[in-house]
Amino acid sequence: MKCSTVIHKDVCVEAEVKVAPNVKTGDVKSHCVGEPELEKIDDCSYMVNQMVCVRFPLSFSAGAHVKRAGIACDKPCPFLPMPCCNHTQNRKPFFFPLLLALALLCKS
Repeated sequence: MKCSTVIHKDVCVEAEVKVAPNVKTGDVKSHCVGEPELEKIDDCSYMVNQMVCVRFPLSFSAGAHVKRAGIACDKPCPFLPMPCCNHTQNRKPFFFPLLLALALLCKS
């Protein structure tokens, strides 16, 4: 006689994700505004300043990568409901193969 069964197990899969900013500048353009100012410091030294209008387009985005990942068996995920096992016996959730593989990983 052969006995078969299907096991359902909720597991918490978690990962630490680090988001990193990415800012790029485009073609920078500038032009002088008004006349330069000259300030004498001593006999042969001067401080010169000039107002300059600078145009620099920026492009902002972000990327992410997983720093570490893990699985916690027999421990609920914090703040998340566990919907996996709340189904009828004849209906399997679409992610059932993934959960079965994760449950098998917990056993090893």
